[in-house]
Amino acid sequence: MNDMYLPAFFRRYELAADSDERTLKRTYARELKKIDQATELEAFQDLRDSYEEALNWLRYRDEENAEDNAEAHAGDDTGAEWQTATGLNTPPQQPDNTDGEHDAAPAQSPATVHFQGSDPLATAKQAFELVKALTESATVSEQAIDDLLREQAEHPEMLNMDARFLFETGIARYLIDGWQPGKELLFFSAVRHFDWLNRQERLNYASDYAYVIQNAINEWREMQNKHISVRNKYQELIQAAREHRTLTADYLRINLQLLSRMTEHYGSLLYLITDRAQIQQWIEQTQAAIAQAEQAAQLAAQQALENANWLKKLWLKLKGRSSEEKSKTTTILATILFAFIVGVAYFKGSDKGHPANNFYQQAEVALNGTSKDQQGNAQKAISLWSRAFELGRPDAGLRIADLYQRSHGVPKDQSLALYWYEKAAQKGNQEAQARAGDMYYRGIGTNKDEVKALEYFQHCAITIPYCQSMWAVILEFGKAGKKDTAKSLELLRTAAAKEEINAQRWLGIAYFEGKLGLQKDTREGIRRLEQAAKTDKPSQHLLGRIYENGWEVKKDLNLAKTWYLRAAKFGYQDSFDAMERLCKGAKDPQCQDWQAFRANKPAATP
Repeated sequence: MNDMYLPAFFRRYELAADSDERTLKRTYARELKKIDQATELEAFQDLRDSYEEALNWLRYRDEENAEDNAEAHAGDDTGAEWQTATGLNTPPQQPDNTDGEHDAAPAQSPATVHFQGSDPLATAKQAFELVKALTESATVSEQAIDDLLREQAEHPEMLNMDARFLFETGIARYLIDGWQPGKELLFFSAVRHFDWLNRQERLNYASDYAYVIQNAINEWREMQNKHISVRNKYQELIQAAREHRTLTADYLRINLQLLSRMTEHYGSLLYLITDRAQIQQWIEQTQAAIAQAEQAAQLAAQQALENANWLKKLWLKLKGRSSEEKSKTTTILATILFAFIVGVAYFKGSDKGHPANNFYQQAEVALNGTSKDQQGNAQKAISLWSRAFELGRPDAGLRIADLYQRSHGVPKDQSLALYWYEKAAQKGNQEAQARAGDMYYRGIGTNKDEVKALEYFQHCAITIPYCQSMWAVILEFGKAGKKDTAKSLELLRTAAAKEEINAQRWLGIAYFEGKLGLQKDTREGIRRLEQAAKTDKPSQHLLGRIYENGWEVKKDLNLAKTWYLRAAKFGYQDSFDAMERLCKGAKDPQCQDWQAFRANKPAATP
């Protein structure tokens, strides 16, 4: 069969795609020993969820292999380009045919594409390649992408739930790879088409970094609440960054505060819809120019004071001389002093350029190639980013780490990824701090170390809500330091106000059970859990249990099934088991929906 996308359990513990159930069980048992189930409830639940999903996927894979062996498709290499777990946009094993396929794709009308049988992977792949080619074409428009997404969704082969899910997942992972011209149009179109505003839970299965899209959506909502004049200025700056315009020093100085605020509050959104590195370059360039000007002004003021004192002493010496001699000498000295001050200010304030930015841009070009005929060179890009990092661009270290993390042009190496995340984190890059903290917390690329994880989360919590939540979780349930319930509650409230899903869930549980120093408030707890359940399957399952068992509420099996069904459809095994148990012999609408889903159940979600 064609290799399916790998579940998170496989990727997290670097298991081979052909691993068997015995290997999964051994890995699960090994990782379970590292978790204190009494205090690390979230880590235990996460491990169990990912393990169950991997088992379901394994059974589905074996069934597919049996079918493929029976049919014996000779010479069918459909899906060969998707053999790794990095998504539908993974480069092929043999890179000599990719560009040609992408270049030719826009010329095909969706109606003329012939999908190969009922293979959902082939269906999703061909649909994705059409969208990708259109996005990267010179004539792309948001309306054209809207139309193409609609046409692909209405294609008969897209009635297959696997195909639809894989197609949506591929689009999400393609966006998460970062901005390039045209992808901002796809982002807004995909948000509308897949209804990610209201169904963000599907993004949880797209990638380990799907939170970037979730954050971007929330940041876009927040930006729309700004005054129209501020929104227009943001849009002007975002468009200028996309076009890599050369902006005047005065313009940048005037808008420096807005640029800084954009990167602080809308980092994920900028990553997806514009060249965030260009904006950062403008900020650093302007800050450097201001610092140089201030230094020059201070030196000039100091020199002026020294010369004023010198003139005063000289004037005293001129006493007794004629008025004409006094006037002539003073004029000459004043002229010399003025010329000196102007010269100091000019030479000290001149901009000598930023080599780090040049190396950074050269690395981008090296990675992507300079033309359709010239392939990208990841190793050259890494070399150039290394130089940029040494010269003061911390985000260059982040870019190197991402290459090793996602196996983009280089072999996947979690240890090297962590090394570069840490180097960038130590230079103050908050996104790198979040990723390094996550790797230490989960033991990816290194041994699990909550002390180091907490250190990184505390740094990135300044601007990243996820870091605030993880800081709170470690304080309350971890072993990294002294428990601080009041601080945990403060952090969770701050993160929840920014719609961070983990914080919303934990606050809901705290209100429902009267934990974290809060007075028990069942109604508020359920309200917060329902808010989190819009995008969070553990919250959906918990609400199902609450209504099934009548915990602090009136028992309501129909409502319980509604919540279980939502979580089960997205691969939450406990909810799957609950629906199996509650729907034996039942014919209510929820169970009928469940039976229909079971009859055409997709592969387990990663």
